[in-house]
Amino acid sequence: MASCSDATFGFIFLGQEFGGAMRVVMEYLRAAWLSHLSSLAGLAAAGLVAAGYVALAVYGGWINYSIVPYLDTYDVLPIIFGGASSLAGWFALHNEHRILATKALLWVDYVLFQGAGVFLIVMNFVLMAFIAGGFFFFLRKAGGWGRANLPLYILLSVLPAFSFIQKENIVWEFQSQFFLVSLLPMASCALLLSFLERREVRANRVFGYLLSSALLAVLSVLNMGNGILFFGVYIVVLWAFRIIGGLGLAGCCLAALVYQLHSGTGSTNVHAMLEAFSAKTAKFLFYVPSALGNFSEKTLGQTGATIMGTCLLACCIYLVFAAARAIAKNRRRKNVTVLAAALAAYVCLSVLAATVARIDLADPFVSRYSTLSLMVFVMCLVGVLSCLESDRARRTLLAGAALVSLGLLGPWQLTVLQDMRPMDRLVAGLCYAYGIDDAEMRGIPHFNASKLEVAVALMKREKTGFVAAHPYALAEISTEAWTVPPGFVQIAGRIDAVKPVGSQGRYAFVTGWALEYKRKRVPPYVYIADGEKRVVGFAVVGAWRQELASPLGREAELSGLAGYVQRTALTKTDNLQFYCPAAGL
Repeated sequence: MASCSDATFGFIFLGQEFGGAMRVVMEYLRAAWLSHLSSLAGLAAAGLVAAGYVALAVYGGWINYSIVPYLDTYDVLPIIFGGASSLAGWFALHNEHRILATKALLWVDYVLFQGAGVFLIVMNFVLMAFIAGGFFFFLRKAGGWGRANLPLYILLSVLPAFSFIQKENIVWEFQSQFFLVSLLPMASCALLLSFLERREVRANRVFGYLLSSALLAVLSVLNMGNGILFFGVYIVVLWAFRIIGGLGLAGCCLAALVYQLHSGTGSTNVHAMLEAFSAKTAKFLFYVPSALGNFSEKTLGQTGATIMGTCLLACCIYLVFAAARAIAKNRRRKNVTVLAAALAAYVCLSVLAATVARIDLADPFVSRYSTLSLMVFVMCLVGVLSCLESDRARRTLLAGAALVSLGLLGPWQLTVLQDMRPMDRLVAGLCYAYGIDDAEMRGIPHFNASKLEVAVALMKREKTGFVAAHPYALAEISTEAWTVPPGFVQIAGRIDAVKPVGSQGRYAFVTGWALEYKRKRVPPYVYIADGEKRVVGFAVVGAWRQELASPLGREAELSGLAGYVQRTALTKTDNLQFYCPAAGL
């Protein structure tokens, strides 16, 4: 009996121990499952917020699309029809920049998509997606690869990249230049980082990373003039890692200087850059915090804005020196720290060089430089993350930055729902056409309430169609007369007004109208030729949307016509003819 009871007791004891072990295992599995569910819930929440954010940005781009292109889009015309001068046209300056990659996109849009502009808008969103991917890459490199931080990485990548505070860059087709000036150096830095991480393992197979990185850096310079600042940081990084010696360092600096002094077109913008660098510094100290929070000068105050901007610059300068110390003291993290600090410093310098005095980022309708400022925000965050060792400190910083981003940028994303009649471009075109300045335009009743009513009122007052052209746009196009290219047909047109443009009187501003050909899309531009079929100017054609055609009558859809003629004494009686691409009719 004793042995039986002992055996029974032994089984009971083993059962209890097994049950206890199973309870421990189940509690562990339950905690792991709840943690997994929490991680999945965080990912799902971040994914839904990011998806909604992107959807609003895409919707905003769609409702703001207009078939009337902005005049900067026509930089590609001398390239296509310039003959021997087309090569110089690729590298010609446009607003002190060459926008080479942007011109390539414009060329593709014209050749493959008949200049409709939809391709350019889509490419803007593609570039924004790549920028978001770059943000995610650097944030995860600097903040660690833990799954708990993944939702925060998603939010901090998508929110700045797809923020509708960049409205002008999103809906203006040619503004891919601003996305590229952020994306190209960031991609170059990412490839340089990959090279530095892999060179010790596979020294003979990784120089493609370095070559690709250098090519993207060169393309960054050719796209925006301030990209030259990237080479200062880029070369220092290469020299610090002993990839190039002192002679190579001097040679790279000399090559960069020669490029700036003697460009492909024989012109120089060095003095303009130096002037902007010195004269706009005070403005820059205000613009960066203004862009991040949409704080007006009255709300924040000049002093507070200056302090915030100065602290931001000081942070970037500190990161550069911290990266230099990391090279000698901390080989494990030196690559991420150096490149994060280099990229943050580069973007800050780019904003400083690119900012102009007349742009006020507190104005929601003038937001082109916010793309760079948002990149400053993210990359400074990357630099700070690289310097933190505690996972808890990193997570706290990421969570705070995500909340700030959502709080500051979220309201901007909702602005796409406020006005579903995107007539900004229409009103701007009418202002340009009839010499109406901003003060007079804002004095018109219901300007802010209904841009559609204002546009219709102006049209009825002027008895003409929509004009979208900048008064000085074609001043940089060659004055040499060109023959109308093959494939163009003459269309009906009429000159309503002639206005001299420019101090030298070399150009005349022409307004008029022509009947719509009952197609969904009008040819994006028209050549103005003389009696000998020599091109003497260009005109921009605009198609009315249905909501604008309705007040005027659905039967007679009109296309506005506006352009420039290269003559000093032009009258309405001159024998001018209008030609447009036959493929667009």
